[in-house]
Amino acid sequence: MKILGYLSEEELYAAYQGARVFCYPSLEEGFGLPLLEAMAVGTPVVSSNASCLPEIAGPGAILVDPLRVETILEGLRRLLTLPPEERAERIAQGYAWAARFTWANAATEYWDIYRKM
Repeated sequence: MKILGYLSEEELYAAYQGARVFCYPSLEEGFGLPLLEAMAVGTPVVSSNASCLPEIAGPGAILVDPLRVETILEGLRRLLTLPPEERAERIAQGYAWAARFTWANAATEYWDIYRKM
């Protein structure tokens, strides 16, 4: 494990890409962009089951209780010990899930909300 300070965009991309797993046990989020950033470069995700994160994390992520260290540990253990074919499947799910979150899709959804109001 290595604790990183501030990273430039290039360094952040390299960190996500070089990680075997991205763990995000947040208690409260506005959106959860780091989950999508990790998935978009092929890094499997362990995320909190709190706030909006299950919706953002999607079906390929492992969800854990952020208040129980043992569930976080188990989520990490599961991802780090997956057989290669299961790991590849999680990565593919992450790529596909993250690709759904584009600025164009967000604009369309907001426009639809505004029209309904």
